[in-house]
Amino acid sequence: MTKTQFEHIQAIQVSVHTAELQFSHASAGLALLLGGSLINIARGSCQITLIPAQGLSSVPCGVLDISQERLVMKAQASLRQDDFDRLSQVMATPSPRPATVILSLLKPLTVSMEGILFLDQDMQIDIAEISSHVPLK
Repeated sequence: MTKTQFEHIQAIQVSVHTAELQFSHASAGLALLLGGSLINIARGSCQITLIPAQGLSSVPCGVLDISQERLVMKAQASLRQDDFDRLSQVMATPSPRPATVILSLLKPLTVSMEGILFLDQDMQIDIAEISSHVPLK
C-alpha cells in the first residue's frame, strides 16, 4: 500500500468564468463579483467578492472561507481603488482565455499530490495579497 504524499500550498488559483459588478444604491457601495473553478486544487470552485478600499492596501486584505461540507470557497477582499477600477475594466473586456486570480494566503493549505484538499474543520484564512493574470491574445 502506498502512502499519500502531501504538499503545502500558500495560494489559491482561480480560473475566472464569471465577472459582475454589483451596485448597492442605498449604501453607494460597489463590488466586483468573480466566480470560477480552482486550478491548483482538484474539484471545487471559488466565489470572490472584491470591494474598493479607501487609502493604502493593508495586510491582510481579506478572508477566504473554506467549508468541509461544500466544494465552494468564498473570498472577500479589498483592493486599492485604482487596482479595483483597472481589474473591473479588464474583466469587462473579452479575452481569448479565462483570467486567473491568485489569492496569496497567510497560512498554508495541505493538499495531496493529486490536488485533493485535506481539512480537519472549516477554515477561515487571511488573504495576504491578490494578483491577476489576464490573457491579451
